[in-house]
Amino acid sequence: MDRSSRIRPLALPVLSAMAIFFSACDDTDVGEICPQLLGDAAANDPANLVTTNADGTSDVTETYGTSAAFPCESLLCVAADGRPGYCTVECRDDGACPDGFACKSISGGVYARNVCIWKTCTSDKGCGDGKVCRSVPNVIPGEDFKLCTFAD
Repeated sequence: MDRSSRIRPLALPVLSAMAIFFSACDDTDVGEICPQLLGDAAANDPANLVTTNADGTSDVTETYGTSAAFPCESLLCVAADGRPGYCTVECRDDGACPDGFACKSISGGVYARNVCIWKTCTSDKGCGDGKVCRSVPNVIPGEDFKLCTFAD
């Protein structure tokens, strides 16, 4: 029996296990709904709102959480800008985020992280393929606050 015939029977189970492992951790899940992981962090919680500073910059304070039910450690669940919880990933800059997302600093508990959150927009054009710009109700009273989101 040559060496290659001894390895071949093991190759299929090992490759199958690797495919399952890596498919469970898919960054294309960014933006998918995951509110069950945030417990009581309601989408309309005042802590999940945008605040505008005197110099015109915006601060976004979100709640995020993780759970053993999550398929991999590289994804987090955040609730931001009056929206229900959704999957996201850590980032260093906007270039690390999918179309329709921006890299922002968030805080939750004692941690601060940079993660991809749905970006503000004025039209569908700025959101990328398969995404649209929509108003988010009741985020900033009296203002039309818009974020990118998945097209229906």
